Amino acid sequence: MFYDRFIELCRKKCVSPSRAAIEAGISKSLVSKWKNNAAAEPSGIVLKKLSDYFDITVSELLDESLTSTVKEKTPTLTAKDERDIANDLENALNKLSGESALMFDGEPLDDETRELLRISLENQFRMAKIIAKEKYTPKKYRKGKKGE
Repeated sequence: MFYDRFIELCRKKCVSPSRAAIEAGISKSLVSKWKNNAAAEPSGIVLKKLSDYFDITVSELLDESLTSTVKEKTPTLTAKDERDIANDLENALNKLSGESALMFDGEPLDDETRELLRISLENQFRMAKIIAKEKYTPKKYRKGKKGE
């Protein structure tokens, strides 16, 4: 059961399950659902958040048998999705690149901060695309579903 693995990782990190949930960016009610078996398997996005929080891979977070199931459920980005992300990122950065567009304490951002902003925006665009695919793809078009 996933809840047991989650509790084990919380103990190793010396944090309570609710504190781990808050710091990882997931809801405490989701942890409660794992505990009560209402939600046995976390989504790919939740797995990514938890693996980042506990500083382990998704494979280490789950048994290998569950990992293959999660991979089937997690949407993959197509070449078109990658182009869309690149275009959206370029458009966003162009809008933010004016002389006075981004400043901190009256000073323009340095190159390192600008690069960190670019990386952060790219990650956000990727996550948004994956969430949208999970949420809005009709069930009949989803791959890897049992019974289809």
